[in-house]
Amino acid sequence: MTAPDVVRVVAVLLGIAIGYGIGRYLWLQRRLLVSFWSVIIGLIIVGLITESLFNAVGIGNAWQAAFFPLLVGVGVGVAVTSARPPRRAAWWQLWRI
Repeated sequence: MTAPDVVRVVAVLLGIAIGYGIGRYLWLQRRLLVSFWSVIIGLIIVGLITESLFNAVGIGNAWQAAFFPLLVGVGVGVAVTSARPPRRAAWWQLWRI
């Protein structure tokens, strides 16, 4: 596994944690579940916009190496939370999800 691969894996894992936190917040505080297709459409729109911005600034490689995997991880985290809403257990008590 090369260094860029490690960066991508870490970005995806970080994104999953952030996305799960966002999804958990939306459910526990707002009682809002985001549907799977809404997450996909949101990822497509945000991905296209951010790719254009990163390319316009000249750092398209950073988007491919770190930001896109982070974005995918956020989508996975939000989708997982929506698929099975968390109970009022502490965030680290994953067995109670």
